[in-house]
Amino acid sequence: MPATQLGLYGGALRLLKHSRLATTLDTTPARYNLDDVYTGAKAFCLEQGQWSFASVSTSIAGSASSNRGFSYRFAKPTDFVRLIAISASSSYYPPHEAYAEDATYWYSNEVTIYVTYVSSYSASATVTMTIAAPGVVTWTNHELVPNDPIQFSTTGALPTGVTAGTTYYVLSTSLTANTFRFAATPAGSAITTTGSQSGVHTGVCISGGDLSKWPESYGKVVEAYLAMEVAPHLSKDDTTIGRANAAFEAALQLSLAKDAINRTVRVLSSSTESIYKGALRLLGARLLNNFDDRMVGRRIYDANGEAGSKQSPGAAPSLPAYDAEMEATLRRLIDEVYDDGVEYMLGQGMWNFGSRTVAIEAETDVEPDFGYNYTFEKPSDYIRLIKIADNGTMWPTLMDDAGEAYLEEGDYFHANVTPLYIQYVSDGVTYGRDTSLWPMNFRKAVEAYLALEIAPHAPRMSARGLEGLRSHYALMLKDARNKDAVNQASVRPPPGRLVRSRAGFGSNRTQRREN
Repeated sequence: MPATQLGLYGGALRLLKHSRLATTLDTTPARYNLDDVYTGAKAFCLEQGQWSFASVSTSIAGSASSNRGFSYRFAKPTDFVRLIAISASSSYYPPHEAYAEDATYWYSNEVTIYVTYVSSYSASATVTMTIAAPGVVTWTNHELVPNDPIQFSTTGALPTGVTAGTTYYVLSTSLTANTFRFAATPAGSAITTTGSQSGVHTGVCISGGDLSKWPESYGKVVEAYLAMEVAPHLSKDDTTIGRANAAFEAALQLSLAKDAINRTVRVLSSSTESIYKGALRLLGARLLNNFDDRMVGRRIYDANGEAGSKQSPGAAPSLPAYDAEMEATLRRLIDEVYDDGVEYMLGQGMWNFGSRTVAIEAETDVEPDFGYNYTFEKPSDYIRLIKIADNGTMWPTLMDDAGEAYLEEGDYFHANVTPLYIQYVSDGVTYGRDTSLWPMNFRKAVEAYLALEIAPHAPRMSARGLEGLRSHYALMLKDARNKDAVNQASVRPPPGRLVRSRAGFGSNRTQRREN
């Protein structure tokens, strides 16, 4: 269920073995202490990660500026907390690297930049204001605390004394569940509203993000931080204080790991996911899609860590957070190497499942290489050649470049016949990239290669383990090649000398297959 202010207060007090509040307006020392740190706690916890649940993406137009050696500057959004990604493209690829940053602006030579950032935006609501000294805002069930920053907007006109887009602060005086006064500075003088007003007014708190979007694990982070902040005021027990510190460290580590898993680059099909799992198994890890939040909560509150004392601040309970974070890192590394890894593996054999045969016409705007009449551009999904011929039966095949019947050079073939028929390994999505077509032996070879690629980042990967992984990859690749060769259709025997002489070809014609 969504996080609430009362729920967060209750979780913090439960950690401290303190009696809970009935409402967020209870007139108790515990409530006032929690109010004092609530806004700062939300802001601090948001700064600790690139939280996907609080991320916002937007484009920002630059204004001319010569500062920092760049041509344009870009004002940071009011709700900006920390940067996740920045690019000159709406696809966010490639990432933008040639920029500078200060507290208020980004600087770049691009006219427009695209940024994804952690936002402090909280839920907004329709509000009403009184014309009075001081003015009072009515916001049903606002859950605001003293010094929370707020802004207003309207479809008409705000009262005199209130400016749209200006940040104001909630006052503690006369604060109720549905109404509050506000000031231009924290704990400042209440704003007096005069004149007239019109339209529909909207209020928004820009502190700590939208609680309704918080995952449960992140709520545990804020609860634990609140407990850690107020523990010295509500408890004199060093063990309890140490427990709060340990719980915050554990909850933050686990929430960061969960968020990293959920913020993946590649959306996996069931087939691709099994390949990821296979690669991670070879590294002694597993693919984690999610955690049981109820289990997380129980483990945080278990007393299986080192309790705090006068001699020690305590230690976090034994959570699976480190393993989760490392597995999330390995998962994202597979995301990064997967495309290039599949392309590399498709190039390691003349795979039947990935083969494609096409006829290609000669290019009219490309000059053939010396000694040839025609030039042919390779298909965009071309990986490596299996056969090349001047007819659709693919027999007889043309000689390779040694016999000078054709020449393969860069992105082109050169030959003296047109059209050209080629059979090749394709990385097209309906050919070599289609994992449903992969035989199990090729799948195992891909898993081994991906594991080998990211192995240097795996924990506890010894030199012996790495060597074992290399041997396993070599064995899987050899097995895949051998089985693919067995499945290859029979190839016609080379023509005899009489046939070759009548066909007008030399003796260098070959059938090229992997051993």
